[in-house]
Amino acid sequence: MAEFERDLFEVYKRKLEEGIYEDLLKIYYQSQNFRDYIIIGLRRNELEWVENFIRVYAPMLPAKTREDEKTMAHARVLIYRSEFRKALKLTQII
Repeated sequence: MAEFERDLFEVYKRKLEEGIYEDLLKIYYQSQNFRDYIIIGLRRNELEWVENFIRVYAPMLPAKTREDEKTMAHARVLIYRSEFRKALKLTQII
C-alpha cells in the first residue's frame, strides 16, 4: 500500500470521529466523496470500518444519489470479498 493511503484513511477516520461529514451531503459527480471513503477503506483492508461507514453515512447522502451510491458501495464490498456473482446480481447486471 502506498504511504499516502494510510495517511488518507487516518484523515477520513478522524474527520468522521469529529463529526465532519458535510462533504458527503453535497452532490458531486456521483457522490465521489462517499465512494472515495469506501475505496480507501477497502485498500487499507478495513472491511469492518467500511461496512460501518456505509451503514452510518449512506442514509445521509442526498436522496437523488443515495440508493445508487449505497448499492455500488455494497457491490464494492462484495467484490472485495471475491463474491463476484453476488455483486453482479446486486447491480442487476446478471
